[in-house]
Amino acid sequence: MMASSDNVLRGGLTPKSVDVEQLLRTVSYADARPTVLCGHQIGPGVQAYETAAEEFVLDRAQLEADESLHADVEHGVECFITLEGSAVLVCAGHEIKLGKGAAALAPAGIAYELRAMASGALVFRSRIPVP
Repeated sequence: MMASSDNVLRGGLTPKSVDVEQLLRTVSYADARPTVLCGHQIGPGVQAYETAAEEFVLDRAQLEADESLHADVEHGVECFITLEGSAVLVCAGHEIKLGKGAAALAPAGIAYELRAMASGALVFRSRIPVP
């Protein structure tokens, strides 16, 4: 995930133009340990990972069989990706099944339920914080 920015430097993974000289000046080849974020509990089985980016928050939801995440209409756009198990997103009268690796989007202002199937599910949710 990336916050909105006009400072994108391409590394050649797309057919778009690449400024090789600028890329080489910018990239650091030094070894370093990444900063590991510690989440804080915001609900049963749900941890929030807040970053320096004010545009989004990342949540980790470890749902057991038939456990659910619910949202009423007071939320911004939310995007889900399932890393383990499977879940179903029920939103605006539609059901979207989310197996391992599947992603879905819940539009802003529309209530939803994200329910783990029999195997349980590990789902990450990126969301726009609502003041």
